[in-house]
Amino acid sequence: MFSRNKVTFHSYILLICLCLIPLHGYAGIYIETELVSGTVTSVRDGAIELDGNGISYYPASQRIEVDLKIGSVVTLRYYVDNSGEPVNKIVEYALGRDSLAQWEPPVEDKELN
Repeated sequence: MFSRNKVTFHSYILLICLCLIPLHGYAGIYIETELVSGTVTSVRDGAIELDGNGISYYPASQRIEVDLKIGSVVTLRYYVDNSGEPVNKIVEYALGRDSLAQWEPPVEDKELN
């Protein structure tokens, strides 16, 4: 009798997992990004400052290598990380003023509404 309950429990868990698989395709994470262009006035410890305005931008991950020289004109795409003290996190950058295109906002799936 104990083994029968165990099989029923495992079958129940398997059934729940199978029912949840189709929902995975609708899952998504979105972050709101901003663009800023300017002249690099400071690069230290991976942080970039543009136009001497006192606002620092940091790479969002270690895979983003910031190799910029002071005086370079650059456009940064960043988001504000509010998990602690607000920090501007760089997602990507490109040389030149206004050199990155604005991302389109995600389109809502009409089937879900």
